[in-house]
Amino acid sequence: MQVYQKRPSGLGAKELSAHARRDRGGALFAVGRAVVGVVLIGLIGAPLGFLWFVLGVASLASVFLFAKAAGDAALVRPALVLTGRPKWDGTRRTAWSVVSDDLPDTLQRLASGLDAALGASLTAYDEGSTYRGITRREAFDAPEHPVVFAWGIDGKARLKATDDVSGVWIRMEYNTADALVATVLANEGRAVDALTQVAWRA
Repeated sequence: MQVYQKRPSGLGAKELSAHARRDRGGALFAVGRAVVGVVLIGLIGAPLGFLWFVLGVASLASVFLFAKAAGDAALVRPALVLTGRPKWDGTRRTAWSVVSDDLPDTLQRLASGLDAALGASLTAYDEGSTYRGITRREAFDAPEHPVVFAWGIDGKARLKATDDVSGVWIRMEYNTADALVATVLANEGRAVDALTQVAWRA
């Protein structure tokens, strides 16, 4: 499993050229939109110049969709991708997304690795105001609610990441597009070290 402190931007020459080879039609379309955008921006001094400028900027901006696709293609899957370092009540944690073509299998391997590294874990449905304990098998068998996995650092695992708890949490749920997604939260320091070391081996 690859661990990314920063998601590939897709703007690098290597990433763009590799994606252009995979998607020649998309690359030609992006180049065409870029040329049209530059031409329209150049018409700013013409009648209706502001309108041409706005259309040109919009056309040029659409080229970044190709760069985003190039960045996504450059991401080696499965991957753990850092998305932020939120701080709640004075406690700094790291937030990660899990990117995989087989997310349940990747999460099972990650969870098993964290069990080995950090010890006993908790698994539960997040039902909004309460948690309901379930088995690991139930968690991966078409979950009806978001599922939370929790491991403790220097203490017992707790399902809620309050400011006095240090640990690693995985949240697995279906998003609005009915796609299974997973996010990971870990306290900076030993928890992040354990998470990244396990991820590299998973």
